[in-house]
Amino acid sequence: MFESKILFSCDYLSCSFIVLLLPAELHKLLEDAPLPFIMQHAARISSVRKRITFIMQHAARISSVRKRITSLNSLLKSIRERQRVEKETETKKVNDVKR
Repeated sequence: MFESKILFSCDYLSCSFIVLLLPAELHKLLEDAPLPFIMQHAARISSVRKRITFIMQHAARISSVRKRITSLNSLLKSIRERQRVEKETETKKVNDVKR
């Protein structure tokens, strides 16, 4: 359950190209906006800028965590496979000794 939530979050934020485009798009919108509009919505614009900055700072961390989780899953799979092979080998040896 927890792993699926992590993967969903990573997939949701893996649209990092959108995150990278946000500051440029916001800047372009503000350049084209009339000054009265900017003054009227200054607090909201500031809030959006802060959120974009926060997202950009954390997107790299989330990507790093996702890579680590993938590495750990790979490591766990290889350990399980090795244990399975060792168990099969032991079982085969025991069966050979019984014969």
